[in-house]
Amino acid sequence: MIFDDAYEHEAWNHSEKTRVVLFVDFVKPLRFPARFVNWALMNLAVFTPFIREGLDNHKAWEKKFYAQAEAFRNRPQAQKD
Repeated sequence: MIFDDAYEHEAWNHSEKTRVVLFVDFVKPLRFPARFVNWALMNLAVFTPFIREGLDNHKAWEKKFYAQAEAFRNRPQAQKD
């Protein structure tokens, strides 16, 4: 499903489960000054608390994932009879 941000829309998560959303920005053929505004927003968004929190959460998840993978890889093998 792709949402076009040119149209106003809203979404709610009424469940108890975490909702995950993948944002993909498609470069639109805009004219100046809209092209500059779009570029500025996309390049400055990474400094917002909302995006930083997501990045920090991802890094924490990744660290835990690789630690578990390493522990699994280094676990003692069962002796064969």
